[in-house]
Amino acid sequence: MKIREVNENKKQFISLLLLADEQESMVDRYLEKGNMYVLEDGNVKAECVVTDEGNEILEIKNIAVDGVMLLCMYQLK
Repeated sequence: MKIREVNENKKQFISLLLLADEQESMVDRYLEKGNMYVLEDGNVKAECVVTDEGNEILEIKNIAVDGVMLLCMYQLK
């Protein structure tokens, strides 16, 4: 597994983004200004979008884990 930053075509992950934020119009408000990271293991398992709010404040705007990955993590317990 690896984590990588996504700098272009962030909307390709819209189905995963919508798991955490159900309105695409809300996602559009922060997606381009935020830093996006994805966890990959063959394909994308999770994503996170973080914005810089100034004054050394970072805010997680969106975080989502693919349902299959979540189930696997649960079964490892």
